[in-house]
Parts: sequence; structure tokens; C-alpha cells
Amino acid sequence: MKYEILILGEPASGKSNFLRMLAYKWTLADSAVKQTKTPSMLLDQDIFEGYVVDRTQSDYKSGTWDLKFENQEINIELPEYNGEEFLDITQHANWTIEWNERIINSKGIVLMIPVDKDEVYDLAKPCEQQVETKKFEKKDAENIVGSDFNYIRFFQQVALLKKISRKEVKKIPLVIIMNFWDKLDKTSINITPEDRLESVLPWFYNFIMCNWDREYIQVYGASPLGSLAESLRVRDKYPEAPSKRISEARQKFLRNLQKQSWVITNDNPTIKNYDLSIPFIWMFKKLGN
Repeated sequence: MKYEILILGEPASGKSNFLRMLAYKWTLADSAVKQTKTPSMLLDQDIFEGYVVDRTQSDYKSGTWDLKFENQEINIELPEYNGEEFLDITQHANWTIEWNERIINSKGIVLMIPVDKDEVYDLAKPCEQQVETKKFEKKDAENIVGSDFNYIRFFQQVALLKKISRKEVKKIPLVIIMNFWDKLDKTSINITPEDRLESVLPWFYNFIMCNWDREYIQVYGASPLGSLAESLRVRDKYPEAPSKRISEARQKFLRNLQKQSWVITNDNPTIKNYDLSIPFIWMFKKLGN
């Protein structure tokens, strides 16, 4: 079986580090998913030395991810592109032939959304510059509304390209990952990923829930790098004389690499599942039906 899964995310949505840590998870002995061929974009060894992956800078390219799951051989064409491409499409509807083909050929979609769209950290920047946008203010309301309707417009185009009637319930496996879940404060610990999606993007949430078959959509919370994320650096931006905080964060990250990444489900939002593959396993099972 060969499935093309489209991985979507705006700039600084954490897509690159999520996929790199996912590839690492699939190398472990206890992983339910095994890799037989890994895309070159995910072979970077920096993560094993305590450096995070820089944001994607290149134009679109794809790689083949060959996997085994439950005695099935799964071949995924994994697209990789920079987040600015996706942002340009959602904001300005600049659809290209290449993007039309990606949508038509995709069998499933994974959308990564920062858990707090008003305060997204960029791991390629020094700590004091990591916050890309300031805290929400009334004058930012238009941008928040814009994001909501941009996502709606994008998924309307998905249905159009796949020739699905506007009145027909969509049965395209869709995973929405609310990324950087570790950034939520302790007062929000009991909210579910679906609750957070509805809070951050209420119009998009209602659009998806009204137009998608509920059996074909799952929303997760995820933390690819855990609570140490804000103190980690990419290799070429690692300071020659790192502060104690940065140095200790790198050491702690390496000491327990298997426990840095985790996923939150709607059923048990207070429980950390140390397995980033949970959303993809759900996707594989849907695609195999």
C-alpha cells in the first residue's frame, strides 16, 4: 500500500522537530511502527547531540518513508516544504499546480497548529527573540479571525479538488495536532485538545465538525521537545559560551530523550503519552480500512 499523507503547518508550527522526533521514536525497539527507509530530510543526527532542527528553508521536495505496521508495509510519500508556502496559500489562495496535485493525491491530512497562536516560539532564534507575536490584544482580533477563515477556505478547496460535494460529509482522514502543548499553563491542564482548538479557532472548529465525518477526524495535543524546548538551540546558533540554563537544558534533554516527546488525547487530557506516533497510528488504521 502506498499512501501520500500531507503534513501541513504555518511557519514555526513545529512541524520539522515533530517529524524528526517521530522518526527517532520509530527507531526504538518498543515502537509499533518500524522504519525500513527514512527520508533524507529526517536523517539529521543533531537531535542526538541535543540540538533541535532548524525551520525548513528549502522549497518543496518529497521523500519516501517506508514503514511496517501490524504486518502491513506502508509507503508514504512525505512532502516537505517551508511553512511560508502553506501560509501564502491560506492567506492569499495562491494555489499552484504542484499544490493542487498534492491535495488530489493525498489520502490523509495532518494539520499542525500552535496551541497558542498568539505566542509562538521559534526554535531557530535566541531565547529572548523566540516569541514571534505579542500577547493577544484587541487590535489583533482581525488577524485571529483571518486565520480562522483562511483554514476554512483551504479545506473548502480540498473538498473541491477531491470532487466532494459541499453537502457531502467528508471522509478524508484528518489529524489536527495542537502543537507545543507544554506551553499551556497549569490552570489549563484539564482542557482537551478539541477544547483548545475550539478556543483558538472557533469558526474553523465548527466548520470541521459540521463538514467532516466524526469517525474521520482526531484532534491531539503534542509536545515534540517537552518543557525544555525554549532553552534548546539549533547547532549553528548554539552559543560558544552557553548560559547555565541552556547548557543544563541540553544535558537534561539528552539524558532522557525517549521521554521528551508526548501526546495528549481527548479521552485523558491530563495523561502524557510518550509516543508521538499515536496520531499517525490512528491515521494508518483509517487508511487501512
